[in-house]
Amino acid sequence: MSPSTRLSASKRTFQLLQEDYEARLVVLQTGRVNTKGFIVLPTEILVAIASHYLTIPIPSYQRQLYSKEYLVRQEVLRALSQTSRSLRSIFLPISWERIEVGVDPRGKGPLLKHLSLRKRVATELIRQLEIVTVRDPTLAPYVKIVNVCLTEFSSDTVMEEFSRCLQLFKNLHTIQILVWGYDVDIEKDLRKAFRGVSLPSVRTLVFPPFAAPLLGACCNARIIECSGDFVGESTLNEVVAACPLVELVRGFGNIDYHKNMPKMIKAFPRTRHIVFHDGNRSLSMDIVRQVSQFPDLTTIELDLIHGLGYTEGWDQRSGLFEEPIRKFMCEDASFATRQNRRLLVTRLGSVIRSISLD
Repeated sequence: MSPSTRLSASKRTFQLLQEDYEARLVVLQTGRVNTKGFIVLPTEILVAIASHYLTIPIPSYQRQLYSKEYLVRQEVLRALSQTSRSLRSIFLPISWERIEVGVDPRGKGPLLKHLSLRKRVATELIRQLEIVTVRDPTLAPYVKIVNVCLTEFSSDTVMEEFSRCLQLFKNLHTIQILVWGYDVDIEKDLRKAFRGVSLPSVRTLVFPPFAAPLLGACCNARIIECSGDFVGESTLNEVVAACPLVELVRGFGNIDYHKNMPKMIKAFPRTRHIVFHDGNRSLSMDIVRQVSQFPDLTTIELDLIHGLGYTEGWDQRSGLFEEPIRKFMCEDASFATRQNRRLLVTRLGSVIRSISLD
């Protein structure tokens, strides 16, 4: 191709690019937008589509990191939020409504045995917190759920930053600290970091015993669930002292009901949902009958796993208390006028049977 021909082709290319730029500019100035395809679906449908991606469940009973499939939601939503202005307005808030750190992107969810893995988990937590509080603070109001794993790696520094950032999330309503083990240093650093801190918007707190220092900051919590091992009376006492508005307490399968039921009746007068663990040797129908003293109680849950650890024949064991509790809820005079009465039979957070008694 001769120089003159190449020059002519370059001019034509430049002219086409200039015309394309001017056409796009006209579209932007006139406000015309795409009216076909995915982008024009109603917001409700787009949100419904996004809801089908995996998220770390709340409550979570897994004692290891989740597999990389749980990263897909974040990746897809943040990619969609960068596709166009209209999609950004929909998917940016959704993509940052959850701070989730509990996934191993390189494997299938190993236990946190190695220092390098614990370091990566701590670094990812700080990275996400930094994005929504330092790099772009306008994202902070979108955060509604914090669902994270805490490790002992630099825990003094990490817990201070964790505390600072949670206070900036004014729409935060749920906190879950994932179970992976027990570490005294994390509990000490959490207690120091959250001393005097208030998170008044939090309504649900799911935590292992070492994260009990969070209770003092969540005084308006309605749902409290303690997960993991070493759940005993001392943790329940912290709930009693810190959270007077509780409506549901779950996870205290090892407590002595004879000793603690009167305390719970006095401390949690707003209780609407109570959980009994059929493996607890202190459970009896005399204990169950005491719940009529909760004026707002409508749901009794019978959990079939805590305290026994059995895997075979668990459904048959439910008959020890399921039928007597059902009769009590139907025949007791204090329950007769209550609406939406339910008996739930559950195992590891999954509902096996839901029995309506209205």
